[in-house]
Amino acid sequence: MAIAVFTGNWWQGDIPLLEDSRSPGLRSLTVWTAVAVFLQLILGAALRHKAFGIVPHLVGAAIVTGLVFMTASALKGRFPSVHPLQTCARALHILLGLQLLLGAGAWWSRRYSAQFPQPLPAMVTLTVVHTVTGALVLAAAVVTTLLVYRMIRAEASTMLATSSAKAERAA
Repeated sequence: MAIAVFTGNWWQGDIPLLEDSRSPGLRSLTVWTAVAVFLQLILGAALRHKAFGIVPHLVGAAIVTGLVFMTASALKGRFPSVHPLQTCARALHILLGLQLLLGAGAWWSRRYSAQFPQPLPAMVTLTVVHTVTGALVLAAAVVTTLLVYRMIRAEASTMLATSSAKAERAA
């Protein structure tokens, strides 16, 4: 995904930098969201391979859900007219909603098919689609992070610009 983003015409073009003075900064929020999604995928793999029960995966899902909603809400609220960021917010919301539904379906089908000697096709299908959708959530989180880093000025430079502007006004 990163190679596709980096080599696209949009990335190579001249894009004005946006200011984000709110807290938490979108740059950090998107990184934390992508990291949480990645860790959640690891927890899902550990659950699938019976390293532990479902509780750590559910806790991870709650954390990821909270971070995705914080990130998407910040993108929508702070930059309502910036189309690429709105698209990222929408993609995160849609994929997360689908992922949560698929996760519930996969868990239910696994419990139901435990009484059969072989896994049922519905369980296998739901588990595979849930896994693939998790990868898509990670891809969307990474692309969102890359776009935010490309479009939004770094927090440190924003603070320096703000403090230097205040110093100039005071002088």
